[in-house]
Amino acid sequence: MTDHRVGIVGAGLIGTSIGMALARSGARPALLADVDHARAVTAAALGAGLAVMERDPLDCEHVVVAVPPAAVATTLRRLQDLNVNGTFSDVASVKANVLADAEAIGADMSRFCAAHPIAGRERGGPTAAVPELFDDAVWVSTPTVHTSPRARTAVHELARRCGAKSLEMTPVEHDQALAVISHLPQFVASMLAGQLTDAGAHGPALAGRGFRDTTRLADSDPALWVQIALGNSSPLAAALTQHAAGTSALAAALVSGDAAAVRAVLVRGQQARVALPTKHQRTAVTWARLGVVLQDQPGELARLFAVAGDADVNIEDVTIDHATDHPVGLVVLDVAPDRAHVLAAAVRTAGWHALPIG
Repeated sequence: MTDHRVGIVGAGLIGTSIGMALARSGARPALLADVDHARAVTAAALGAGLAVMERDPLDCEHVVVAVPPAAVATTLRRLQDLNVNGTFSDVASVKANVLADAEAIGADMSRFCAAHPIAGRERGGPTAAVPELFDDAVWVSTPTVHTSPRARTAVHELARRCGAKSLEMTPVEHDQALAVISHLPQFVASMLAGQLTDAGAHGPALAGRGFRDTTRLADSDPALWVQIALGNSSPLAAALTQHAAGTSALAAALVSGDAAAVRAVLVRGQQARVALPTKHQRTAVTWARLGVVLQDQPGELARLFAVAGDADVNIEDVTIDHATDHPVGLVVLDVAPDRAHVLAAAVRTAGWHALPIG
């Protein structure tokens, strides 16, 4: 697929980001189509490819169906009737129901390799797209017994071009895993954010970075998530039931004053996070965290990064917590533990206050 043309139907966050990533890799410009042609034009203007009309045949070697889950099957069937030679994949975060729907309406399952790049943002649409969205991400494919080697290879090559790593799973394995690591967190975040009204009139003013980080997913598109939830209803319901049982058990431990049970919840979560890969798929490590208070003005953040670079300290991650009543922000830098003291000294020399974050 190195010199082949890719078509993308659906110029949202994922579709546009795929086009941008392909352009970055040096591939031929993707052909972009969307039921709302203005979105395809916007994606093209952002460098994701060439906008074409949604009814065009997209006579490409591979076509990515980047539409919401409920529309994948019908869109796939229509596009296959227009493009009788190409292979196809999708990006939906549910797989078993999508495959069943596609087969039920007579799609050519040999040319379709269902897929799901594990990447996203809480904001949607082409203007939220970035070419780096898939860098070091996992691009899952869920081929069936009907999937041709050509379709499987096309998905693996697409993932490679976009900077991702390929992983094959069965549709059921995918849906069960995503119910726990993606769909459950979305609804926990939404429900937690919804409880803000229970915190009283001053609750929003007291909510700090922890609450904002934990509820970030609540900004996601409700219409899309209704489709995802209903498309993966059984695994998600099971995950929610198990989560609710754990929450009830924790509440009971608090009422009874069972400190050991409360601590066990915290320790289990802390230990489980160690299994999460970090960048370059390394096993998670505990970084040293250094807080720096910056004035909220142009150039300050760039100057801080320059100071870190001059001190030969690699910044592993960064978060910014803006003050609501002063024009300042707390920038928290994650660095290797043996370099934290070097960065702290450089920051203080540059005139900022540095404090370790526990």
